[in-house]
Amino acid sequence: MKRLAAFCLALVLFLGISTGIRSFADGRNLRDPKGDFQYWYNPYKDRCVQALTDNLGKKTMLVFGSSELGHQKKSRFYIKNMFHRSDLDVMNIGQPYSQDLNHATMLAALAPSMHTRKAVLLLSPNWFFGEDVKPDLFSIRFSDSAYVGMLQNPTLSRGLKKAISKRTRYLLRDDRAKQKRVEAYDARYLRHTRNPLKRAEAGYYRSHTRSQERAALIMAEKVDNMKTQNRPKNPRPMVPKGQAPDWEHLQQIALERTLIHSNNPLQISDRMWKKKFARIYRRSKGLHLNTPVTISREYEDFDLFLRVCEEEGIDVQVILQPVSGFWYDHTGIDAARRNEYRKKISEVAMKNGVKVTDLSKYSYTPGMLTDAVHPWKKGWVILDEKIYNFYKAPALY
Repeated sequence: MKRLAAFCLALVLFLGISTGIRSFADGRNLRDPKGDFQYWYNPYKDRCVQALTDNLGKKTMLVFGSSELGHQKKSRFYIKNMFHRSDLDVMNIGQPYSQDLNHATMLAALAPSMHTRKAVLLLSPNWFFGEDVKPDLFSIRFSDSAYVGMLQNPTLSRGLKKAISKRTRYLLRDDRAKQKRVEAYDARYLRHTRNPLKRAEAGYYRSHTRSQERAALIMAEKVDNMKTQNRPKNPRPMVPKGQAPDWEHLQQIALERTLIHSNNPLQISDRMWKKKFARIYRRSKGLHLNTPVTISREYEDFDLFLRVCEEEGIDVQVILQPVSGFWYDHTGIDAARRNEYRKKISEVAMKNGVKVTDLSKYSYTPGMLTDAVHPWKKGWVILDEKIYNFYKAPALY
């Protein structure tokens, strides 16, 4: 009798909490009238499809990336601080460990709501180091609403949905709770089961996780607002409204502001050298000699992303970011080995009719990288230029 009473109490508490979360989150408008949401660097943003679609404007272009989107955010050269919104309207999507499959799924979910049929994919070479994505890291970035949105996209082919589903279930093999939800979503939205219990299960998971995503996002926004309310407002854009950027001049300014803070063997930020690399530099000699660079299944995920672009009529610019040639020469992935992954990435892109904007020539350029892989001030100017020019160019679709 006591066990039954405890079970009933737990059930009541669970239903009460679930109802509270839904009433707190589901009725709120997630649109940010100030437009700051588009550049907000937060994992809860990247998992909530409804928030992303609510903040897509008619001229908004998506920029997919990973941890580089969180570097140099206060710098005048960071993409948010370079342009007036009317000159460049983009939505950043990406966190550490966000990779091609996460982005393929999210793009498929957002595609029906996109007015501007353009997207940028910032490829990090280290996504392709090793044999495969680590399941625990993929699980961290998995989004239920993105996955369901992908399955419900009416113009995405069944074959591509099945390919994304198979790969997702494999990468969630160590997270049985999420894998179980994916199986339920597949039964209802991919195989269109008539089993009422299976349909109800998928509907419950979808509704519950949607509310969780929205509630987490709203709370994160509140916390972020409290942290930033006393900070100075964003600086004036580096490029005045309506003016064409002078990229050479901007690069020169950026370089001047980094050279005084870069006096180390890697030509990276002195702060990062002292914080991390100085203490590991000697013992890291040959560290990556046995790390494969051409066999990762990430190449298949990259192909899935490009297939989503093709089926959805989205013009995509793939930007292959540079890595520190000084660091990777030292650790065992030298220029010859880096050419191997560059070639394979290019082959996957060409197969899908896409050209890669390869920034590898900047691997030894001062002021380019703050550490082994992330953009510094000059690095951001060069990324800004590529993104800005793509945004201004006529769309293919």
